[in-house]
Amino acid sequence: MGGKPTFLLAFANDQGRFLDNLRREANALDDALFERKRAGHIEVEVEQGATIDRLFTLVGRYADDLALFHYGGHANGTALDLEAGGGGNATAHGQGLASLLGSLPNLKLAFLNGCATQGHVEALLKAGVPAVIATSAPVEDDIALAFASQFYAVLGETGAARTIEQAFERARSLVETAKGAAIAVTATRGMSVGDDAPPAVGVDKWGLYVARGKEATLAWTMPTTRADAFVIETAIPGNAAASIATPNSRLIARQAAAVNALDPTFSKLMATERELSPGQALDELIVRKGITNSYPAPIGEQLRKLFAGGQLGEPRLRLLVDTYGIATRFVAFTLLAQVWDLFEARPGELRMDDAQWQAIEAFNALGEDQADAFDFVGLAITLTKVIAGNGARPFMSECEGLEGAFATPACSAARTFMNRTREALARGTLDEGQIAALVEEADEHLEAALDVLTFVVSYKLTTIKQITISKQRNRDASYIHQRVLLGRMHEGQYSESQHAMAHFAANQAVILVRDLDDVSSYINLSPFMIDQNALTGAAGTKLYFLRWYDAAADVLHFGNVSEDRDRLEIRAVMPRPFESSHPPMLALYKEYRAEVARR
Repeated sequence: MGGKPTFLLAFANDQGRFLDNLRREANALDDALFERKRAGHIEVEVEQGATIDRLFTLVGRYADDLALFHYGGHANGTALDLEAGGGGNATAHGQGLASLLGSLPNLKLAFLNGCATQGHVEALLKAGVPAVIATSAPVEDDIALAFASQFYAVLGETGAARTIEQAFERARSLVETAKGAAIAVTATRGMSVGDDAPPAVGVDKWGLYVARGKEATLAWTMPTTRADAFVIETAIPGNAAASIATPNSRLIARQAAAVNALDPTFSKLMATERELSPGQALDELIVRKGITNSYPAPIGEQLRKLFAGGQLGEPRLRLLVDTYGIATRFVAFTLLAQVWDLFEARPGELRMDDAQWQAIEAFNALGEDQADAFDFVGLAITLTKVIAGNGARPFMSECEGLEGAFATPACSAARTFMNRTREALARGTLDEGQIAALVEEADEHLEAALDVLTFVVSYKLTTIKQITISKQRNRDASYIHQRVLLGRMHEGQYSESQHAMAHFAANQAVILVRDLDDVSSYINLSPFMIDQNALTGAAGTKLYFLRWYDAAADVLHFGNVSEDRDRLEIRAVMPRPFESSHPPMLALYKEYRAEVARR
């Protein structure tokens, strides 16, 4: 179950034999489940006037998350009475219903609150429905309302987790206490006159049936936390107490929820972990590995170091501000590469105002003493406006929300704090007595900033090392890409593989794509981000971010994305073994400077 457990409550009336309490039942059940829905534990879909087509549509919509199906209306042992166009009714036959509900992978219970629905039980259980509530005789309209209302009131209690079986027994006890064994017949929920015979017994007409081997379903309860909330067990060695927090516990939980909403692979991993250990806290080691693997490598590597723990004082402060710096630099470089693409596609046509030119020129003019304090969020916001102002959309469309997001008090404060602290760290001007307070503040600011930037997990970063062409007789050519996926690590290494594509990307380049199997659209990040091993042909990957350009010496300066002390200088003349592989990156940067320039 990838999302919230969903309850589908379907009701159908018959204008000829109208059930007065059916709408009251729909409202009562919706009310009983409201608090759980508001808390984010479940979703509730109430369908008044259910038709066959609408029922199939809703089941298909919630297929993976449907946990409970409830029907209220006229029925018998072989069919349900649904509504049809023109005020009439249509028969939904039991075998088709069983096949439909039996196909749902996470359905726990089918509750058929109509007359003599016991005839459906065998087909439903055989089709794969784990548990069924059905009736063995005609059901009085007011008693059907009371029974269902009590069942869902108990199941949906907010103060405790009540099982299906407990809710059933409480509902049966309530009706038996209130009505007694001899129940007077008023209106019943049979589909025909022959089904309206008075019941032979009282409340024993309701039954809870479970498929053999699926008895555990009777103990199912509604979740007591949001589907996107993560209860994570601490990763402190030798300590299994979930109540003890690591320095990263809050950030990991917050990131887990954000990544879970965007990355299907992470969501599937978390769902599997919950199924393997139902009701248990998630292992922090598994959660944080899933988070770091979801991000493009530069950000994921930084989070990996941060989550590893053990850093206190100034080392942790550096990790926090560096994570912010790398994440914002990555987004800005993607936008800058796209703006360059627009200049190449429309030479002499792009429109930019003075402020936009000044932002780009400020980046181009960075020196060594300014590279660590540059405001990449401001650059990213400006570049997004350039793209929009020229009739295009950012490749990462979520960038359109950057300006608004960083205008909020939390993100505006994060932006100011991180830029100021990065500069102070670079210059060595921090007051040691303030380090502990700064670390605490940096934790909060990084959380706020990453909440905005988590969208990057929806995109895939990869190095294309080499492209070859495969062409056979009578077949279209395909392009064999030797690539390294710069995201998910396997045993500490990024996997290298070959893939045949209908289109070709850029050779010896780091590219960003939406879909790894489709490179018809991509952003080439060279020379703002390079993989040195792609340039040299060496195994593995070694990633660098552009830091600054020394125009006087004609030297391009890079920093390793995972180890900032590892610096790379690219000159027109390089020593072995880089004499032929690296100078083209310097030439490429100069092309950028020549093309993205005021005329």
